[in-house]
Amino acid sequence: MTRFSSVSWMSAVVLAVTLSVAASVRADLSNGDFELGETPWDFSDDNAFIGDDPADPTPPVNQLAILVESSDYSAGDSLVKVFQEFSHAGGAAQLHFDFRILTEGEVIQETDQFQVWLNQSMTPLLDVASNDFLLADGNVHHQVLDVSLLGGSDVNRLDFRLVGDDDEILTTVEIDNVCIAPVPLPGAALLGIVGLGMAGRRLRGRARRRS
Repeated sequence: MTRFSSVSWMSAVVLAVTLSVAASVRADLSNGDFELGETPWDFSDDNAFIGDDPADPTPPVNQLAILVESSDYSAGDSLVKVFQEFSHAGGAAQLHFDFRILTEGEVIQETDQFQVWLNQSMTPLLDVASNDFLLADGNVHHQVLDVSLLGGSDVNRLDFRLVGDDDEILTTVEIDNVCIAPVPLPGAALLGIVGLGMAGRRLRGRARRRS
């Protein structure tokens, strides 16, 4: 009977450890739906701002972070960005957000870049060109990115950037529903843990009947 009970206890321990690891991931990234206005987000200039979602006119109005390619630069690239600094406890996590890229004209003739940066590293986590017809098609896309580079309890910085090429065609990026969440427990592993617990319970029941 002791051996049968150990199976159930083992499955319970595995489940508890798994849940505690997921719970240990805490991100202080806040106001990811932008409903509270700008706080605590920072904006590079007036071309980055919080605005109403034109596709959702009914109250309460949905708020978005909007990046508009600057048209007043004389040469080179235009950089518009919205960013936030936040703390984060250790643990594997994912960055979730929705975005839409809009470009003037029926034919995309430029290669502006929508980029996502973490801690201003050497390369962006995401780099989408405005002539990418899979992601810059004017539709809303949900993006999930691995953010294992987050430092535990350190000050982290998340940047959304629009790098505009020097041309006369304006690109706009809309961003919404930004959050950092624990990596979900794989379904197969969770089912296996539950299965171990049920097997242990059945074995204990058989042992009681035999005794």
